[in-house]
Amino acid sequence: MSMFFVTIGILLLILVVYLLVKESTALFATRQKPESATGYKPSVRAVKPQDEDFQVVHKGKGTMTTEAVYLNPIIYRLEHQFPVEGKVKVELISTDGSIHKRVVEKSGFGSTTFRVEVAKYYVFRVEPEQADTEWAVVVRNF
Repeated sequence: MSMFFVTIGILLLILVVYLLVKESTALFATRQKPESATGYKPSVRAVKPQDEDFQVVHKGKGTMTTEAVYLNPIIYRLEHQFPVEGKVKVELISTDGSIHKRVVEKSGFGSTTFRVEVAKYYVFRVEPEQADTEWAVVVRNF
């Protein structure tokens, strides 16, 4: 009788080991990306590489919203050339509208730094106090 229980025990042990090995390979194996038709959207997106000499130049007259540019979550420097008579406001706005941040509101020449917290596409909204004001801004890595 005891031999029967030993045999059953060994068979159960073999079954448990088999199931553990099979399940562990399913858990730790590389996963295949599903077809795009399934609507799969990964929760983590790769950060687009940005050159060390990243630079965007915007020049204009009056109020303007710039073209969208992809910004990684780092610190940037905004150099500005505004007239000394009136202030010019520059805001950073995400293209989806979830982030709205005032970068600078000054007159004259100078620079300031700002931090981007979330990597995504952004536009700069430049609004001078006087409608016919010419301005220029340069955005680069800090």
